[in-house]
Amino acid sequence: MKRALVFTFIIAMLLGIASFAEEKTVFVTISNGSPVLINERVALSDLDGDGKTTVNDALIAAHDDGMYGYEKSAYGLGITKLWGVESGSGYGYYVNNAPCMSLDDEIKSGDSVYAYIYTDTVTFSDTFCYFDKSALSAVTGENITLTLTKAGYDANWNFTSSPFAGATITINGENTQYKTDENGKVTVKFDKDGDFVISAVCDGMVLVPPVCTVLVTNVPETSDVLFIFVITMLFSAVVLKKKICVR
Repeated sequence: MKRALVFTFIIAMLLGIASFAEEKTVFVTISNGSPVLINERVALSDLDGDGKTTVNDALIAAHDDGMYGYEKSAYGLGITKLWGVESGSGYGYYVNNAPCMSLDDEIKSGDSVYAYIYTDTVTFSDTFCYFDKSALSAVTGENITLTLTKAGYDANWNFTSSPFAGATITINGENTQYKTDENGKVTVKFDKDGDFVISAVCDGMVLVPPVCTVLVTNVPETSDVLFIFVITMLFSAVVLKKKICVR
């Protein structure tokens, strides 16, 4: 029975590898005070018909019909609706944890896009921050270490980033005893299996919630691990050889 489950897992993984190798994709996260979409992998194509693949295309792909809107203005292409919310307080968006100039900014396969609705409607102080890892897996009882970084601007409005100290870590929306140190680092341990979302909050600050998804499982038997590794490497080699030959 267990071997059958392992085999099923291998097939699913290989199909995923094959699909990812052929399709251009990006990862999209959206928040409105709290995350509403996390690391969603979407196909990247020119959906707005401007002849290139951009931040706008990724956000179109991440939404159902009627949930997203955009328009051209004197300041460039801008969001008018995000995740169904038409916000007078505005929106922000980052690519690979760096700010964008416009929705027209070009992106490539493998990039990550984070769009959010400002929740501070008075001073617009929402602070963007991010972990050094957006997704990982762990074994039950294993320690994992993350680094939290805060984005900002200097006196000349140049983009800056710095370690975020003193932030409280949340797991699936609940505050924990974990806090980031002076280097922005924190070590977290999971005592049970499951899917978890790590984020952070900080007293006196409005944060654009950073996200890291964690899949926690028991350790497979050594033979199963070896079996999965060998099959995966063989399949990956075939995919790579095929792409080289096509070129």
